[in-house]
Amino acid sequence: MQGTPQWIETEVAQLDHEMKWGGALSSFSDGSLLLRTRDGPGRWDGIFHVDPRTGHVEELECPAAGAFCSLPVTGDRLLVATPGASHALLWNPLTHQIDRVAGEIPHGNWVCSDVYKGAVTIVANQDLSGSSAGFDYEHHQTSLAVFDPEQGRFVQPFQGVEGRNLGGIVVQSETHLLGYAFGRHSSFCRLFSMDLQEPDSDDRPFLRLPFDEWPRFMGTDSGRALVVWGRKGHNHGIVRLTSTAKAFETVWTTQRPRKNRLFFRTALALRDGSKLVFCSEASHGHLLIRYAYPGPVSIVGSILEAPVSCATQAASGQIYVAGAGVIHRLTPPT
Repeated sequence: MQGTPQWIETEVAQLDHEMKWGGALSSFSDGSLLLRTRDGPGRWDGIFHVDPRTGHVEELECPAAGAFCSLPVTGDRLLVATPGASHALLWNPLTHQIDRVAGEIPHGNWVCSDVYKGAVTIVANQDLSGSSAGFDYEHHQTSLAVFDPEQGRFVQPFQGVEGRNLGGIVVQSETHLLGYAFGRHSSFCRLFSMDLQEPDSDDRPFLRLPFDEWPRFMGTDSGRALVVWGRKGHNHGIVRLTSTAKAFETVWTTQRPRKNRLFFRTALALRDGSKLVFCSEASHGHLLIRYAYPGPVSIVGSILEAPVSCATQAASGQIYVAGAGVIHRLTPPT
């Protein structure tokens, strides 16, 4: 990382949770933070309210029982639910208001979401794969719902489709979305209808990722493309796919020797429409990469000490990261 500007790292809070399975960080309108922690690769087990100005940390009790699904929505609220429940809850941790939201909640984890014209499309996956009598079997069910935060209700209830295993979506219209999905042998991207069916037309191809080692869904960009990070051998790359394209567009590549290869950690959607990508490099902290389509992708800095599992940008523009139970504020060099 020689020659890369180092950002200032300021520890603002600690919590009594090692965050072994990572977490998700978001911000409230009053400048405070919400940190959700995982109990495994799927559901959440803890919610912490953090004041970065004082370092005060308060563990909150989620109104959804047991291991829960959760998703921040507008107005300092979270949509929370217990898998298999007959309803969800719309919860404001600041005011403690709780509203019941009618709708059957599928068994499985809420793995991704996307906002399109104010409505939130939510994808839940249930993995029933395993082994029996010496044979491996694979069975997935993906469910999709659309929630309107303004109305406080599901405008499309969860509908399930067997055989799907989506890890990321970018909604293109009221009828179609781009999906990043896991196949039996590798990940792929494809256009789907909102009922998760694949178009029959041959001009909507089933696309394997060009960087198919450790691919990670990054979200969308200013062109509503689906963006994915990946690696293949010594090459690392970021690719994007639009609903009309028949191939991926490679927007950035770099070649790294094995001892200095990059490991994707998280991609933070910034308020200016760009993304700040955090990648760890073995024993050398994290590299910060800025992705802003159609502008060039650039390395904008590095951090040496702060562990990074998740990140958020507050209304003030301040960037925070969390990892290993510690929250840091990051400040670019002047």
